[in-house]
Amino acid sequence: MKDRDIISERIVDGFVYDPKVLAHAVLEIAEYLGHTMQNPIFPAVFSLSQYLTWEEHDKLLNIFFEIARNKDEDIDFMSVKKKLIKGVPALSSLNDSCVASLIKLYARIYVPELYHFAMTSLSEYEFKIEGK
Repeated sequence: MKDRDIISERIVDGFVYDPKVLAHAVLEIAEYLGHTMQNPIFPAVFSLSQYLTWEEHDKLLNIFFEIARNKDEDIDFMSVKKKLIKGVPALSSLNDSCVASLIKLYARIYVPELYHFAMTSLSEYEFKIEGK
């Protein structure tokens, strides 16, 4: 008797993957690679972990581009945080450490104009482990 390829049979029969299972698999892989809220590895994984819609994910990128275009010497964490939360209210539950990590993530991957700000001005908002 031949081995059955159940996955192929189910796909042929109209099987559709459950998006919850796919999302969970992506998050498990990301966690294995080191993703945490204090150290997100990719913007899309961050968005997925926060249950953001694709529109909210795109809105975040647009907000960061706007901040970079209008950047001046007076850029500060609180003003960036307010713009992010105003544009994507779903971020309002994030603590300062997670918002700082989000800023660093976008600066590192998409918005190099904010890289210096992200790497030098956010240390007081970063997550600190007790005793270190």
